[in-house]
Amino acid sequence: MQELHLLVASHGMWGEPVHLAEMAKAIRSKFSEADEDGVRLHVLVSETNALDSTYDGIDWGGERLAEEVLKEIKDVEKDGFHKVTRFSVVGYSLGGLLSRYMIGVLNQRKFFDNIKPVNFTTFATPNIGLVRTEFLFSKLGFKLGPKIMSRTGPQFYGLDSFSATGQPLIEVLADPSTCDSIRWCPCVSNKP
Repeated sequence: MQELHLLVASHGMWGEPVHLAEMAKAIRSKFSEADEDGVRLHVLVSETNALDSTYDGIDWGGERLAEEVLKEIKDVEKDGFHKVTRFSVVGYSLGGLLSRYMIGVLNQRKFFDNIKPVNFTTFATPNIGLVRTEFLFSKLGFKLGPKIMSRTGPQFYGLDSFSATGQPLIEVLADPSTCDSIRWCPCVSNKP
């Protein structure tokens, strides 16, 4: 049996898989051989949330990303020889937020009972939302962004009401106390 380490890469707002193609190519090249434990890296550049699908919201996009991951695992394991035993994520911009939500969905489905979480990396991700400043561009963005980016806009700016407490999704994703109450757990490193 060949153990696999699945690395999921998720792009940002208005993005498409080609935006992460060079990064995926570099990772595949650097880690083309099995590691010291005999585990091979398998890279999935997410396709499910491309272009205008990024308008659907962090929650819906995160749900779709989780489904794409589960389908990928099913596809690579159908030969009976490969088995995904490790899992990592890299998310760019909105892809980082989608990935955070996806981890919660997978965690709720007991995904990490049999698969070891290894790395979770985001870059250029507005983990605390898009911050308002006194600059004109920021003020315009805060005024227009929530209106022109469909469901994602209010979530980006922390202007939605996601949870029963009325908290915006961006706050819920960052609050460890909500781990058991919604489809989100802020990190898998707190698992035994």
